[in-house]
Order: sequence, then structure tokens, then C-alpha cells
Amino acid sequence: MAGIDKTYTDSYTDYREFKDWADGCQLTFFDGLTVCPGDWVWELEPEDFADGERPIMNTPMWLDIYLIQNCKARFVLDRMREVYDEEEYLMMQVVDLTAEPPEDLCQSSRIQDGRTKQLAKDGQEVSVIYKT
Repeated sequence: MAGIDKTYTDSYTDYREFKDWADGCQLTFFDGLTVCPGDWVWELEPEDFADGERPIMNTPMWLDIYLIQNCKARFVLDRMREVYDEEEYLMMQVVDLTAEPPEDLCQSSRIQDGRTKQLAKDGQEVSVIYKT
């Protein structure tokens, strides 16, 4: 499973309500890294919506899980349901993002030490666990 890619809306009002909510959220992962989901939502202005629907964010899987569990914005949850099948969606509702990732959410890799670091979009390091 990968992140859902982009989420779209044609409403600046819906975007602004969602962006304000996301900017006020924080998540601390099992390794102590704290992130703000709002950092993944692009900065847009009312005129950006003049031509209709536009993307507002491009999300990784951890953010999809966080949004499924915490977000109330209908357009965001509708997009999640469009992309993930019912089994995946239900699984994401119960994943504990503050715990070490379960085996089925780990990525395959040839890395032998079992752990590596990956840079998030803002330059912070994010721990990623790999199966070997």
C-alpha cells in the first residue's frame, strides 16, 4: 500500500477549514519524531480555486492513516474511500501510529541492518522500518 497520492477540492472554504485544522494537529511517532499534518497541505489562496478543482496535498501512507482516524472533512474522507478498499480502510482506522509499525506495514528492502533514515519533505529525518 502506498499513499493515496493527491487530494482535490474545488472549494476554498473547505480547503481553508481543513488546512486550519491540519495546522493545529501534531503527531509523535514511536521514535520521538513529531510532525504537523498541516505541513503537508499546500498553501493556497482563493484565486487558486478560480478554475475549479485543484490538488491541495500529496500524502504518504502515515498521513492517510492519521486523516482516516482524525479528520472530519468529508471531501478528504471521501477521497480516502475512493482509493482504499474497505479492508484497507478498516485496517487504517485501528493502526497505532505512535507504536512501532506492524510487520504488514513495513517496506521490503535489501538493507541488512533493519533500519534506515529517510528525509521528509521539510528536511526532518523520519525513521522507516524495513523487512530484511
